Amino acid sequence: MKKMILCVFAAMLAFVPANAAALGYMGSDAALEDDIGESGELESESGAIAGNSIILRIKSPKAMVNGEIRHIDEGDGRIAPFIGENDRTLVPVRFIAEALGYGVGVDFGPEFKKIMIYENGDHGQNLRLEMFIGEKTLITGSGSAEMDAAPALTPEGRAFMPARAFAESLFMHIHYVESERIIIIADFDIGDAEEAAKNAAGYLPVWPLDMSKVQKEWKNWPENPDGTYHAGADFAIAEGSEVYCSYGGIVEDVAENASYGKYIVVKSLINGKTRYMYYAHLSSQSVEKGQIVAAGDAIGKSGNTGNSTGPHLHYEVHIGSDVVNPGKYLNIRPNPAR
Repeated sequence: MKKMILCVFAAMLAFVPANAAALGYMGSDAALEDDIGESGELESESGAIAGNSIILRIKSPKAMVNGEIRHIDEGDGRIAPFIGENDRTLVPVRFIAEALGYGVGVDFGPEFKKIMIYENGDHGQNLRLEMFIGEKTLITGSGSAEMDAAPALTPEGRAFMPARAFAESLFMHIHYVESERIIIIADFDIGDAEEAAKNAAGYLPVWPLDMSKVQKEWKNWPENPDGTYHAGADFAIAEGSEVYCSYGGIVEDVAENASYGKYIVVKSLINGKTRYMYYAHLSSQSVEKGQIVAAGDAIGKSGNTGNSTGPHLHYEVHIGSDVVNPGKYLNIRPNPAR
């Protein structure tokens, strides 16, 4: 097997003391175009933020880096932090390295599947951390220790590592806010982690499915392959797969009709504005009208009910009675086959 070396380097940003408020979104309502810009992501006004910080969410394809919203992977919207063995959070190496300005070497070969973290992108010197895919031993300049979870390589070929090992090896602060399923890593004391997580939550959606189980490319808004109108995004997945709430809110409706089949509507407050998320063609619904749900909560199972040609999840976003592009509220790319 041919050896491949991947190195990621970025310049360190200046450190300035900060507090939890500095972790919030840097823009304002005036800087938003219907919440979300044409690029498909939340847009902010440029501005300095004190210190280096990154806020990630379990199963979210987006992150907040120094107050700005970014896609974790521009090429594959399915790449997101996940819970690994022993309930430990694993995060994407390339993304956090670029975001926080540290150099990383990921050395792949028949014998080596190694992750190395260097200070200031200085490959080969100032080694802070070394670990191997599938092994729990953590090697630092002062010795070695055992981690609770091993680094992992996803089917897409992305290297993930334990968030806490990354942060602590670089002497950074790390917080996990269970209520929002949010991880905060910063090189300063953020103060109130709960407040910071709640401020970020509206900008970090959760995938409504386990995207590793989606069977083929999705059918995106606003048209079908034959050119007819299509109101949402379709994800082909086996019947009975868990469906998750993408944004927290209140269950507005749990019903069934000839078109949607069994469906759920969740009313969410996204960046201070009301949006309605539809989850349709379900085989079962596990929430009730009026119930409060959090992003990432299981709300039902995928199915083939209503006007459906096969098992899938139909996902829509409404502003009042108007249907809008759901891709801007997740990280959905158009089907390349179209």
